[in-house]
Amino acid sequence: MTTRVIIVRHGQSSYNAQRLIQGRSDESVVTEKGRQDAQKVGNTLSSLPIDAIYCSPLQRAKTTAEIIQNCFKQAPPYHPMNN
Repeated sequence: MTTRVIIVRHGQSSYNAQRLIQGRSDESVVTEKGRQDAQKVGNTLSSLPIDAIYCSPLQRAKTTAEIIQNCFKQAPPYHPMNN
C-alpha cells in the first residue's frame, strides 16, 4: 500500500497581509483572501480520496483545514494536533 501525503500551507493570514512574521504566535487570523484560497484548494482536493486531515493547533491552520474539510461530500476526519 502506498501512502500519499499532501501538504497545504494555511491561507493568507492577517500577519501575512501586513508582512509581519508570525512564527508560533496565534494572534493572526485567516483573511478573506485566505478563506477564498482555502476554498479553491478544498474544491481541488475534494475529488481525491483523503483519509484524514491533520493540522497545527494554531487558529489560522485550523480555519484553513476546516474550510478544506467542508468541501468534501464525505468529509475526512479532521485532527488538529496538540502543541
